[in-house]
Amino acid sequence: MEDAIALLDRFGDEARILAGGQSLMPLVKARELRPHILIDLNRIAALEALESEAEGHSLGALVRHRQIAASGRFESGPYAALGDAARSIGDLQVRNRGTAVGSVVHRDPTGDVAPAALALGGRVRVLGANGGREIDVESFQESPPDPSELVTHLRVSVSGGASAYQKLGRVEQDRAIAGVAVWLELEGETCRQARVAVGGLEPRAARLPEIESALEGARPADEEARRRIAELMTRRVRAQTDELATADYRRHVLGSLFERTVASAISRHAGTR
Repeated sequence: MEDAIALLDRFGDEARILAGGQSLMPLVKARELRPHILIDLNRIAALEALESEAEGHSLGALVRHRQIAASGRFESGPYAALGDAARSIGDLQVRNRGTAVGSVVHRDPTGDVAPAALALGGRVRVLGANGGREIDVESFQESPPDPSELVTHLRVSVSGGASAYQKLGRVEQDRAIAGVAVWLELEGETCRQARVAVGGLEPRAARLPEIESALEGARPADEEARRRIAELMTRRVRAQTDELATADYRRHVLGSLFERTVASAISRHAGTR
């Protein structure tokens, strides 16, 4: 770890980190990136750990999507959205190599892990020559760390409840035209707390505070209540047009995607009682 940080401190933005390489190498092949130095993390055993903590889970920078997808910790309950996201990524080869931390660091607007991490109170651990710090994923999406710093861990932490992530791609496990992550804490049928994040719509994954406020105090198990909040979302959300879809199409599919994701989280919440 110390050697990797020393190399980053020495070479700065001339260097790039290689963990899974599933985001980096396509850019290198397309000549969109031409790093002078590649720093390979794959022999740093400390970054391979997937650990349960008192207030959540910690994923090292070498934890692969397949590990998350196969772990019972992300199958149901509060952190299921992260498992949903991992299972929705690419094909088996990509999931075997790609990492959750790498997906967040790359900040691809069509990525799956960042929306799930946002909905689950995600924070990244960053180390540099001057020490370490934590940055919430929301701030990280807007302002990544200095090139001389290494993102070593992703931490997710919520208080109970249940979550889900769903996306729409051109084909199954494609890049997200739209993705929705939801975490809910219910008291009876009433939503006490909510976190909602979307991906695929804008240049970065983002939380939707207005939709979270609309859910809190509502009874989202009621189909009509879900529909009203979904309609609010489609009116207020911003979306982009690119090679995957138009902005209008993204907004068109977002409402039903949100309703299904909320229904999935509610179903899981009922299963934790």
